[in-house]
Amino acid sequence: MDMGPVYEANPEWSEGLAKGAMDYYKVPGYEGYYGVPMESGLIGVFYNEKVLNDAGIDKFPETWTELKEAIVTLNEADIVPIALGQSQHICRTLHNQIFYKWLGIDAAKALGTREKKWTDPDVVERLLMLKSYMIWMHSQKEQQELAMILQ
Repeated sequence: MDMGPVYEANPEWSEGLAKGAMDYYKVPGYEGYYGVPMESGLIGVFYNEKVLNDAGIDKFPETWTELKEAIVTLNEADIVPIALGQSQHICRTLHNQIFYKWLGIDAAKALGTREKKWTDPDVVERLLMLKSYMIWMHSQKEQQELAMILQ
């Protein structure tokens, strides 16, 4: 059901919805909105500047290469570089951020419509990238254990 008429009839409610959240409920090939956003979230990074400085890192990394170098430096200093929590949800969130960043929203939509497969080379490359990130975010001992689990 197209929710557009409901949005139009209730502007005091619908004008408070973020356009980006609403756009998620558009269906390719159809006009209108086919859902109502119920929640929204931001992805952020919290870091301890003193811990970075004490490890010899002068500023927060701005690129993936700098981030990887910082993680190696922190691991060498026996400092946990990134804490993601114990939830699988966190790993999925990391995957989604990597996926959208490098493959884009059109690729994500194509996966949803089955036009793109999880076995397509570009998707596999991103999954392998996630696997490598999951490994290098851990200490040497954890890397070996995680590598065995992810085989």
